Amino acid sequence: MYALEEEILAGDNPTKIMYLTLDDGPYDRTHDFLDILDSCSINATFFVLGKPKMKAVYERILREGHLLANHTYSHRIRTGLYRSTSSFIEDVEKLDRFICDEFGLPTNNVVRFPGGSYQAFSLRRPIIDSLHSMGYQYVDWTGSTHDSSDSCLTADSAFFNATLDCDHDIDVLLMHDFSKISLAALPRIITNFRERNYTFFPLVKESHVMGR
Repeated sequence: MYALEEEILAGDNPTKIMYLTLDDGPYDRTHDFLDILDSCSINATFFVLGKPKMKAVYERILREGHLLANHTYSHRIRTGLYRSTSSFIEDVEKLDRFICDEFGLPTNNVVRFPGGSYQAFSLRRPIIDSLHSMGYQYVDWTGSTHDSSDSCLTADSAFFNATLDCDHDIDVLLMHDFSKISLAALPRIITNFRERNYTFFPLVKESHVMGR
């Protein structure tokens, strides 16, 4: 994947790359997203939380070739996650232990900060440095359906948000697998990006889109 990205960035390959990412799950609705991804032969990256009662959904994500990535165990933005660097790191490690204990493998060593990396404010750099020292990379996004921030969102506006935001050689699209609006928009989003010469891949920590 890194070699393909190098070719694209050097202008030697007309293909574009789309990393489709889904945050905050798993949910019961995650199955509906998985059905669409399966019908379109797309593998995505699921930035999951720690939800012991959703074991069957984690298992299906893995069984169908998608990647589990780390979105912290608790997503406690307002109640302590960003209180200190150690609070954040402990939550990251707790999720990895949960995934490893339940499914026998770690996440893919890619972390997404709940709310995005700038949500950490003054702790952003210390947290990033700690993650890097532990072998993790982090990633934000280049485009979104805005399904967690727009209370008036429709499937049409989710489609336009995603397809207008993402217009680079390599893009990372954010959506949430709790959103019935993003779910409704997803088939059109996939079709649009394929018509624009994007190929879909799951994220790897060697990608150029990782934060520095």
